Amino acid sequence: MAQETLDSLIQVIFTLSAEEREYVISRLQGIQPTEEQKARLRQSYLDAQAGRVYSQEDAHQICS
Repeated sequence: MAQETLDSLIQVIFTLSAEEREYVISRLQGIQPTEEQKARLRQSYLDAQAGRVYSQEDAHQICS
């Protein structure tokens, strides 16, 4: 689902003028991840390294 949302957002960004795209990109580059996001990313990396991975469908069922 997150990938679909990202793909949709990218499609919308490409409908913008070059100037508007540059603005959006500069804003996104200025966003810094929170400590919680960094911790979740580190944990995800460790889970993947240990073979604890789920398909998108499995993850959706777990979180529902």
